[in-house]
Amino acid sequence: MQAAGGRAARSGGAATRRRGAVPGRRPGRRPVPARGEGSVRRAALGWASAALLWTAARLGVAGRAGLGDDEAYYWRWSNDLAWSYFDHPAPVAAGIAAGTAVLGDGALGVRLFTVLAGTGLVLAVGALARAAGAPAVWAAAFAAFTPQTAFLGLFAAPDAPMLLAGAVGLAVLLGGGVAPSRGRLAAAGLCVGLAVASKATGGLFALAFVPALRARRPGAVLAVGAVALGALPALLWNAGEGWPSLRFHAVSRHAGAPDPLTGLGLLVGGAVALVGPAVLGFGLPALGRAPAPLAWVAGGTGLVCLAAAPVTRVLPHWSAPMTVALLPLVARVAAAAPRRGAVALAVSALPVALVLGQALTQALPLAGVPSVDLHPAARAALAGALHAADPEGETPICAHMYQLAAQAAWAAPPGAEVRRVGGRRDDQWTIWRADALPPGLCRWVDHDGYPGAAVRRGLGLDCTQAAQAPLIGGGARLRTWRVWRCAPGAQAPR
Repeated sequence: MQAAGGRAARSGGAATRRRGAVPGRRPGRRPVPARGEGSVRRAALGWASAALLWTAARLGVAGRAGLGDDEAYYWRWSNDLAWSYFDHPAPVAAGIAAGTAVLGDGALGVRLFTVLAGTGLVLAVGALARAAGAPAVWAAAFAAFTPQTAFLGLFAAPDAPMLLAGAVGLAVLLGGGVAPSRGRLAAAGLCVGLAVASKATGGLFALAFVPALRARRPGAVLAVGAVALGALPALLWNAGEGWPSLRFHAVSRHAGAPDPLTGLGLLVGGAVALVGPAVLGFGLPALGRAPAPLAWVAGGTGLVCLAAAPVTRVLPHWSAPMTVALLPLVARVAAAAPRRGAVALAVSALPVALVLGQALTQALPLAGVPSVDLHPAARAALAGALHAADPEGETPICAHMYQLAAQAAWAAPPGAEVRRVGGRRDDQWTIWRADALPPGLCRWVDHDGYPGAAVRRGLGLDCTQAAQAPLIGGGARLRTWRVWRCAPGAQAPR
């Protein structure tokens, strides 16, 4: 009896100790220490240091590589600021204007805004991952080295500010849990509205509000209204100009669409190349376990692109909102299997390193690909040819495509008259009414990729080649800029 009583006493004591344990903690499990102020400070310092190093490395690349055709086109916009433009809303032009006001009309000034927005995107994806319960470091690393987000956060384009605003909006929304407050919904809506104000595809981030709308949460309609405000400047500008953007995107751009199977193949191939098989392989299978807003953005964006591919030319970077929504899911899978995650990150980073290396060094003779547009000597070569054709610089410059006209404007001295004439479709030069031949002589610019002989003949011009400038890479001639001196011929149209 005494022994039994002793065992009972010991048993009761153990039960008492268990009952006296810290509430909410399982017996035998060590308490998780609270994160001290020093730990938070060290984490913030680490994030800031990584962001600064990453920004500095990309600024070095941005300052050396030449401008691509579209980058030069957007730079030309920045010289005539407006509420919107033919292809995109105004923020890309305003950002370039701010960068060139600080650093001058060099490649670094043109890309400064995009590089800073790209750094912000990496940090915003980290915050989004934390709000989604995923490791922030893994998500930020994949955002930095996935080709799609890496390139869009480096070269001047409207995508980086669009993705930054969309990622911040998702982070704000998910930070409120499954039942976000009215204020949090409104703030997220304003962020997505800024995404729409940067580029129309930013509207895909608005799919994140579908769960709140279906649940009839207070503030959901307010969030959608805030998104619509972002489209207002571009809509008002289009209304004043006769809806050129709407007519182009609804009608003109579909004229050169491939057949449906080819369109789907190009979409899938572009997604694999830019998003990467690692990110798609980690993110898509985890979509069923994703927070509802992320699932709607990722799945909805993918479905929209798949539905559009058979009827129009869907460019590979249009799916970028899907990538942003997938990155927290990718981070969760990578953290659960760090070795697989490290291999996936390396696979994603490899094409980024190759493309940037080629853009900086032109070590490989890759003619006819976009890397030629980034040739570090492209601007100086074209500027020399333009000067050789007219040392006084008084003759207007003409080209038959906006890409050529933009590059010519970028290479020409400040104040030079540049016109885009005889093009296949309307563009921003049409809005500026600079789409007619100037009277008298002109300098006509073209190169191997965009030869203009047929257009010159159609315009009745009598032309003589005045200068040329080859671009060399990997010991081979990649492209030759040509400048012609042209005068109206006897058969010139009146």
